[in-house]
Amino acid sequence: MPKPLRWIVYLVVALSALSAVLFIGGLMLPSHLELRVQHTISAPAKAIFDHVDSHAGIRAWWRPIALKQGEHGKPSFTIEPLPGPAKGHSMRVAFAAADERFETWTCIASEPPRRIEFDVDFGAFRSRRTLAFKPADGGATTVTWHETADVDGVLMRWILTLGTDAAKALRVDALKELGAVVAATKNNPNAAKSANGEYP
Repeated sequence: MPKPLRWIVYLVVALSALSAVLFIGGLMLPSHLELRVQHTISAPAKAIFDHVDSHAGIRAWWRPIALKQGEHGKPSFTIEPLPGPAKGHSMRVAFAAADERFETWTCIASEPPRRIEFDVDFGAFRSRRTLAFKPADGGATTVTWHETADVDGVLMRWILTLGTDAAKALRVDALKELGAVVAATKNNPNAAKSANGEYP
């Protein structure tokens, strides 16, 4: 067998073996994934809850995050209210970049100011996202972000498993931004609102 052809055969065999290992390894990864992070915000639960259970509140929470991503050269995104209730149970909001939706939240349980739960559609899989609010010292509130998902695809299991730490960090950053928005609203209730009373 000519030497170049021999190397091609070796390469094909190696790639096939690697693919088999990755596939089998993916099947052995857990299909049920779970994330849990906490952050304490210096505000009462009611003031925080107002920013997570409505179109206006979620837009006020996530818009600064979208703007910061754009400033740092990362793809920015928009937060779009969807038809239906603007607040509470069955409220829906979509996140989109370059006119493509990548995440849709649907509120499936709202218990002000203790707990809110969302069904989150990522397209490739869905997750159950719960934010729980517990009083802390000094009038503060500890917010727990708990998220679970059942994932069937082998590739998606690898992606989510390897990206667990990054996913947790992103959620902590989001809770920190929530605290900043709540503080800004407390200091100036109209600062984050447009003329019609809606958050931009």
